[in-house]
Amino acid sequence: MSSRKPYRGERRVLTWMLSTFVACCMFLGASCGGDGAAVQPPPGNPPLYDADGNMASPSTANSSERPNLVVILLDTLRRDAVSYPGETGGVMPHLASMAKSGVAFSNAVSPSSWTVPAVTSMLTGLQPHEHMCTAPSAAPQLSPSITTYTEALHAGHGYETAVFTGAAWFRESPYSILQGFQRGSVGFGFGLQGTEPQLGQWVKSRDPNRPFFLLLHTFEAHDPYGRENHPYPDTVRSWRRRGLDAAVAAFPVGEVREPWEMTRVFFLDRVGRAALERRHGRRLIQAVTEYTWQGLENEVRPELTDALREAYYEGATWVDSLVKESMETLADLGLLENTLVVVTSDHGESFGEHGMIGHGRQLYDELVHIPMIMTGPAPFDTPALVEESVGLMDVMPTFFDWAGLPDLPGTQGHSVLPLMASKQPGRPVISEERLTPRNTVAGVERMLSSVRDRRWKFLIEYDIASGAITESVFDLALDPDEQQNLLRGDLEEPPPWSDAFCKAVDGVRERLSVYAERDRKYRAATGDEGSAAFQARLPDCDLRSD
Repeated sequence: MSSRKPYRGERRVLTWMLSTFVACCMFLGASCGGDGAAVQPPPGNPPLYDADGNMASPSTANSSERPNLVVILLDTLRRDAVSYPGETGGVMPHLASMAKSGVAFSNAVSPSSWTVPAVTSMLTGLQPHEHMCTAPSAAPQLSPSITTYTEALHAGHGYETAVFTGAAWFRESPYSILQGFQRGSVGFGFGLQGTEPQLGQWVKSRDPNRPFFLLLHTFEAHDPYGRENHPYPDTVRSWRRRGLDAAVAAFPVGEVREPWEMTRVFFLDRVGRAALERRHGRRLIQAVTEYTWQGLENEVRPELTDALREAYYEGATWVDSLVKESMETLADLGLLENTLVVVTSDHGESFGEHGMIGHGRQLYDELVHIPMIMTGPAPFDTPALVEESVGLMDVMPTFFDWAGLPDLPGTQGHSVLPLMASKQPGRPVISEERLTPRNTVAGVERMLSSVRDRRWKFLIEYDIASGAITESVFDLALDPDEQQNLLRGDLEEPPPWSDAFCKAVDGVRERLSVYAERDRKYRAATGDEGSAAFQARLPDCDLRSD
């Protein structure tokens, strides 16, 4: 847990309302709130930045000489869609080429398995339970008292900041997770398609003497999968006016009755999805949510998961061509000069590997193992494959380190520059998830955490309803698909974890145990004891053998 308390700055109170955005994140929105301890500043250290990103001592460096940052965030892109040097498979040849010519991180991990907490963590450097953008409900609102990296770049260091995203709930507002972005396009329809006119307009209006941070967040890999389900943004209105209503009206909704059939249409057919939403409303979301969460446990349907997987990877190949075109556009617009380009993802996608379809709700590698490639001036112009573990939260600290800017205090990410230079061991990465009846089924209330490095994966789950805490351990070197929980066999002694891994494991154990003990006391006071706290557990880390 961070020891930093967000520094509070004066902000104008803005009241705003957003409608729930269903399609972007597998029918999940997010609100920032819930359990989380206050973050305190390090004792004796004055704040470097206030809540709005202003520095305590104004920066004196010439901003025109500072490097730029472009982050291309490909929403819902699995790590195995991209083949790295020495690997086979993959369906994205351009990204594979970038991985060979730049710095590729083969064990990059997201802090969560769906968009809102993952992107918020990247932009704040805080774990999901710290920034508290974790609950699936309404549109995300980040506390204005939290300093974002974007605010620090803009207010503290003179950067121009712009975001282009397809997420309608990423509204530009003092309360959104996009605090610090000056301009850009936010709303449904943005993607890598059509980047040239949007970026061209921004380039014409920006100050060429100032460095910039540009975030391109695109949903072409997201469901519904494939090119036909993601029409060119400039044609969306005319397409709707000319043919969408007629196509929706003509769709045979009466033939789609079973939840698995609704799920197939939801993920594979934009028109059919709209028709089903028109017919069933919220009941469609509920049926698909319940089926994707536990439907495969009751009825195995390989024809469904095979169809989803095939459409997803075909769509990823198309997305790869769009990345290539967009990189060419960035170069033509002069935006790649003195610029670090990071291509990554916020999370992956599940096709039944652990009994679930879609994303969110689990922390297995098909969801949190993500691609991450960095290209640019030295040292990113020297091809390298980094196999040690890194996190999505390391993107911004890496840029701040490379640009010679002071990092935000108390954040959880780390610069990867020392890792690239010295081949030192990577740090274990923590991921978090929160389950509620809204994103699963009635009666489910759970908190999940995982700790991962290049070899080991530790999972812990706290079932709020029963009070039970369960643990799992996987050896990714021998079991990359996470099918053999080592705790189900005779594990005589803990794995040979590093001290850093052990510390992280103890940290997530302690955090969930605090919640469990609090709830246990509440149950005792109300006459409902629940079940025993730890059903299965490794010996404490300090008992392990070296």
